[in-house]
Amino acid sequence: MGDQHLFVWQPRPPSNAFVAMGMVATTSAQSPALEACRCVPRKWVVASVDSPVMLWRDSGSGGEPGSIWKTNDL
Repeated sequence: MGDQHLFVWQPRPPSNAFVAMGMVATTSAQSPALEACRCVPRKWVVASVDSPVMLWRDSGSGGEPGSIWKTNDL
């Protein structure tokens, strides 16, 4: 289990009128399907006002450096 790679993909919305909701994580270097993430109209979202908080980081477990962050109260 610990010898598998994790790939995190940042979606690209179809235009500046949309915002991608989240990111996609896979264990393969192959691009995920377009349906793996949703986009919503930019006018439906507001910027987060909370500062990011680190929830976890790879502290010497022998793997590649990484971390997970919370970026709002949702």
